[in-house]
Amino acid sequence: MAEERIQRTLFCLGVDHHNTPVAVRERLSVSDTAVPGVVQRLRQVPGIDECVLLSTCNRVEVYAAGCKGLHALRDTFAEEVGVDPALISEHAYEMHDEVVARHLFRVVASLESMVIGEYQIQHQIKNAYEVARRSGCTGMHLDALFQYALNVGKAVRTHTSIGERKVSVASVGVDLARHIHGDLSKARMLVVGAGEIAELATVHLVSAGVRRITLINRTHERALNLAKDGRFAAVDVHTVPWSQLAHALSQHDIVVTSTAAERPVITTAEVREARRRCLGPLVIIDLAVPRDVAAEVGELADVYRYDLDHLDHMVAANRDVREDELQAVEALVAEHLVQWQQRQTWNASDLPAAVSQWFAEVLAEETQVLQQRLDPEAAAEARRSVHRLAGKLRHRCLQMARSHVGDPEREALIRQLLDLE
Repeated sequence: MAEERIQRTLFCLGVDHHNTPVAVRERLSVSDTAVPGVVQRLRQVPGIDECVLLSTCNRVEVYAAGCKGLHALRDTFAEEVGVDPALISEHAYEMHDEVVARHLFRVVASLESMVIGEYQIQHQIKNAYEVARRSGCTGMHLDALFQYALNVGKAVRTHTSIGERKVSVASVGVDLARHIHGDLSKARMLVVGAGEIAELATVHLVSAGVRRITLINRTHERALNLAKDGRFAAVDVHTVPWSQLAHALSQHDIVVTSTAAERPVITTAEVREARRRCLGPLVIIDLAVPRDVAAEVGELADVYRYDLDHLDHMVAANRDVREDELQAVEALVAEHLVQWQQRQTWNASDLPAAVSQWFAEVLAEETQVLQQRLDPEAAAEARRSVHRLAGKLRHRCLQMARSHVGDPEREALIRQLLDLE
């Protein structure tokens, strides 16, 4: 039994926007295309039986189940992303068992997000889990944990109003642009990238009044598809090929960028050259990790460059969500955590199997007696009645035990009643 408990140990190794600057997070981030291979290699670490890798703009976390191997997991991950393990040790948090479940439930509920109430994190967690599952890296422990966590996220959306007050990182970036340029209906907007975050930013820009948007993406077809989106029917939308990115910088007032590039796609030299052909201030909102825009760009005159670290400070107002809303989410997460812990205790207990075995043995004995004393037809009818009665009694015993998981007195009472060891 002790060995079984050891095998159920959960681990979490991660960094997030709370304590780790984007300059470190981008070094630890893993691209979407690389995640399947990385998570498979992490799963091969001795002592690690299951593994899920979550890599977003604001957090990089490895969830694992096994009997040991957290330090080896850290070293292997460091090798995969090409950093010194000491860098991870300096910035990463380590969690075990119930603390892992509590953390994941809070993450999926957006309580740990840069912007409380944002909904993207639930989608990102689901994708991370599905990638790991399809890669053969999950099993009974992480399957149960992540499926339960996704239900927690759904419950938060359904039973609280926290989502009604959500403000996405993209919308915060739009507020910055409005602060500098004022009336956005006159601004020319360049959106670099055509993924989910870029699309979200574009939607917010249109809602904020932007009427002239240019889309650019490495795969031009994706930009064309986004331009055809019905939500932009009232907007003047253009697309340009990726080769014209440097030139496009001089034709726009606001740049929102979110690509999956591994190094900056907008350099200081390109922006400096663009400024020679542009008079007004240039706002660059970099929503990517790793960052799309060279950090030195922000030192140029009349250039306002913001990345996710800047945005983290600027969404402080969002954290002043009404206290009752936050309390409702916190209470719901706490309630689900208790239910999860009870479920784990129940699954680890031998009492359910012992109760079922007791009833099975009693049924076998009584069935044999019935067959000896009654004719076949009467015995069959009596057997069905006895099975129904036993099923109801077994259900009541198990229901009573499950509703008092962790209560030694109630468990002792059931064991005494059925004469179980």
